[in-house]
Amino acid sequence: YGARRAELGGESIVLRIAAPMTEIEAAMSANLRSLGIAGALSLTIALILGYLISVRLSIPLQALAGRMTALGRGDFAPQPIRPSRLVEVSQLSTSLTWLSDELQAHLAEIQRDHSELAAILERLAEGVVILTEDAKVVRVNEAARVLLELPEDIPSLVPIGTLLRQPELRELLEGSVARPIADTEVAFGERHLILEARPLEWGGAMITLLDVTEIRRLEIVRRDFVANASHEIKTPLTVLRGFAETLLEDDTPPEVRREFLQGIHANAVRLQHLVDDLLDLTRLESGGWVAKAETLGLGAAVADAWAGCAVDAKDRQVAFRLDGDAEVAADARALNQIFTNLFDNAMRFVGEGGSVEVSIRPLGDLVSIEVQDDGTGMPSAALPRIFERFYRVDPSRSRAEGGTGLGLAIVRHLVVAMGGEVWAESQLGQGTTIHLTLPKSVVERR
Repeated sequence: YGARRAELGGESIVLRIAAPMTEIEAAMSANLRSLGIAGALSLTIALILGYLISVRLSIPLQALAGRMTALGRGDFAPQPIRPSRLVEVSQLSTSLTWLSDELQAHLAEIQRDHSELAAILERLAEGVVILTEDAKVVRVNEAARVLLELPEDIPSLVPIGTLLRQPELRELLEGSVARPIADTEVAFGERHLILEARPLEWGGAMITLLDVTEIRRLEIVRRDFVANASHEIKTPLTVLRGFAETLLEDDTPPEVRREFLQGIHANAVRLQHLVDDLLDLTRLESGGWVAKAETLGLGAAVADAWAGCAVDAKDRQVAFRLDGDAEVAADARALNQIFTNLFDNAMRFVGEGGSVEVSIRPLGDLVSIEVQDDGTGMPSAALPRIFERFYRVDPSRSRAEGGTGLGLAIVRHLVVAMGGEVWAESQLGQGTTIHLTLPKSVVERR
């Protein structure tokens, strides 16, 4: 509907025009339907295009995301990633591949260093124990497990106090996480350990353990050796001095003078034997003597050594018997000294009418030798020590008969140096048997 003032023939009129809305509404409805269809179609096409574009973008991004997740798990195996036409995605893929290679190289280097350090730590002669700040075990190397007698498989972060029973050592290790410990010697069973603890920057402590058991044993051996050697040398020197002072007097009777001169001679000989044995033993223990092995007949070597005792054996009616023979690879002088020392010992403890017997038997690649006497024998408690320096079962009798206490020690060193073994069997009052083994002759062993 519309109205407007107008003039018609000089008269003012109002012009009114009206039409129904049905046609207009119909046209508008038709246009709206067309617009709706076009919009829906455009939206559908836009959604399809957007989906396709997003899929094209998301596939390489999802692959990159999966690759990053795998890197986070420590999986550095190469994974295929589809190439993309987008420059940014391609650059991101290239950067991720480079990062993966760098991480793999760095982790491999760290793992290699860790393995090397772990191997070095395991092979250290010193025991190493690493504890947390609350005294729980982080790492223990093989030497520490042996020294502390710990189990092979130690649970992770187990308190060190639950693994050790000795109170002193347990308190030292537990206290090491709170304060450093300088070189401290502690006894653990039969071992002597030097313990040192240093704090770690990130908390806890590293404890090192050094086994000085052998050093302490050698110190005792050296101290005993000096004391025994001094005592053995002092005795004949005292006798020599006493006899010499007596002989300096002018009124000494001729028979006393002769007796004292014989005593001086006997003690001088004893002192010479002692010095000779000490020099031989020192040369053997220091490695200054090396056996010159050659094929030797044991029967002849035994006979040569017994010849030095033959006169004394005849006077005391001591019977000698040799059973068997064989060839061995040995040093001639060493073999003679071995049997000479063994026969001297046997004669020292065999009484009138006694006997000494040597038996020789093949034993595989070795030859077994037994030197048996029917003398006084020795108690079983003395057997483990008779090859020690200066050890005597009966000190007074051995000294009276001229023994130095070094003969069996020299025998042991000589036999071991030539590749054999030596041990003893004895019962008090029933004689003694010395067992030796020596390698067979050079020809047979080839």
